Amino acid sequence: FLPGFVFVFWLGLTTLLKFEKNFTLIGLGYVFRLFFYLSVFYSFSLFFLARKQRINFFKKKISYFFAIVVSVFLLQYIFFPDLRPLKYIGWDPHYKRLVGPFLDAYLAASLLGILSLLSYRLNRKILSFFLFILLVLTNSRAGIVSFLFAFFVSFYKDRFVREVFFLFILLAFFLFSLNPGIGGKIFRVETVRSRLEDYRIGIKFFLKSPIVGNGYGELVKFREIRKKTLPYIKAKYNAAGSFHSPYLTILGSGGTIAFLLFLIWVKKIFVYFPYKEFYIFVGSFSFFDNVLLHPLILLYLAFVLPFLRASGDG
Repeated sequence: FLPGFVFVFWLGLTTLLKFEKNFTLIGLGYVFRLFFYLSVFYSFSLFFLARKQRINFFKKKISYFFAIVVSVFLLQYIFFPDLRPLKYIGWDPHYKRLVGPFLDAYLAASLLGILSLLSYRLNRKILSFFLFILLVLTNSRAGIVSFLFAFFVSFYKDRFVREVFFLFILLAFFLFSLNPGIGGKIFRVETVRSRLEDYRIGIKFFLKSPIVGNGYGELVKFREIRKKTLPYIKAKYNAAGSFHSPYLTILGSGGTIAFLLFLIWVKKIFVYFPYKEFYIFVGSFSFFDNVLLHPLILLYLAFVLPFLRASGDG
């Protein structure tokens, strides 16, 4: 975990080096939050490895967690399918998309993808398939493609996967097309344009200081300035302290040095938690949305990876 803490320390240092009162304090808040979740990851690892006899207890309780998650998501999809009125308070106008309590399709897809992969790893294939269906109902194209890619690459040696993989693709395409709203338009380009624009802005910010980075404070300041110049519809949903892709966030705030430290940390983590399906899913999804650095996703991974290692599954 040492490379991870060095990575966070570097982000904090670059933020302090470009001090500017309000923006720097906000930036340090983001850095501290990342440090907190890294500490939680480390704590879960120690907890599970030191108390392997409690793993069976957690295996039983995790079934209740699955049941609660599925119930909440289905309740939203059945009874509250039209969330378009929420656009007036800053949320995306989702219509007949499964977003659950998060009110965000990509976040719902991220969680469901992780749980589906975890279910398959625990040999609960029917549950894994059902969670995949829920993932498709989010109509998150990036989430669906990232999941299918991670699932096939990680488990292609499994005969069951080879036999049903194309069925998964056909089912995903069919369920996706059933959505009558804009979310069901598989070839919609509005979000693609916004991502490309965000990438252009992120690269421009990174090139201001490509080696050591600009610091989180400068990132917050830069995005606030951009929000005033971009059309409202393109900017209003973006977080103040990140780009759509967390890779751009890391490169822009900590430069090439931070990105290399991050890669070293991931490599070290993989040695202890060699469950490549989660890395591939989250890593590929993060090219399109802020999955990797999202607090909830970090918390789930902080639990799932040490849990699997301590339980000896896979």
